[in-house]
Amino acid sequence: MKISVTNVPADQRPIILEVEPEAAEFARSLAAWLESGIRGGDRFLDGQTVQFGWSLLLLRETANGLEALEPDFQSLPTQWLPGVNSTVQHLQLQRAVCDLFNRELAFPEIRQTGLVSPKFYDNRECVMSRDSPENSDSGWVFHEPGYLGPEARYVSLYELSLQKIEVIPFLALPPSSRVSIAPGRCAVTVDGVTKSSSNSEFLRALTTSSFRCKP
Repeated sequence: MKISVTNVPADQRPIILEVEPEAAEFARSLAAWLESGIRGGDRFLDGQTVQFGWSLLLLRETANGLEALEPDFQSLPTQWLPGVNSTVQHLQLQRAVCDLFNRELAFPEIRQTGLVSPKFYDNRECVMSRDSPENSDSGWVFHEPGYLGPEARYVSLYELSLQKIEVIPFLALPPSSRVSIAPGRCAVTVDGVTKSSSNSEFLRALTTSSFRCKP
């Protein structure tokens, strides 16, 4: 389905958001946010990128207005697809994780980097922890359990997510957070409070393949 931002002044093209029906509620919140910005004087143009949640949207001119495109979360360099389905789904999951701890979302941005250990991608068990972000550094550190070496390197969060899609739901957690992920289980600690797949139905669902972020 398509949700359009059409209540716009003459110098602003309508903005078109294509989304699956089950994600329409969050897409409407995106439309409301865009409308609020336009009322406040913002103007959106062909070729402009807009951050929403942790992701970016690319606005592209069509006959009917500016169509929103999102990264395909499969390709590097980034390929853009019509619609906002992944963007909305990621926001839903990240909000649900933060709600477990009554914390505000602390979005990074897909172009920011995280520090990644050499064996992180190939290890079935992984740990992610967040320090305070600074400039292009999201503050996230990703490694396998027990890693203490100096060989880690900075990688964009987008590139990281292509190989470890299971980290996406946790990326909006605030600094001081720590997440352990393993097959069939996960545990999240925020400010000393820990919740896990053994005592949280939502986190338990995140460990199932059917509930993972769609590529």
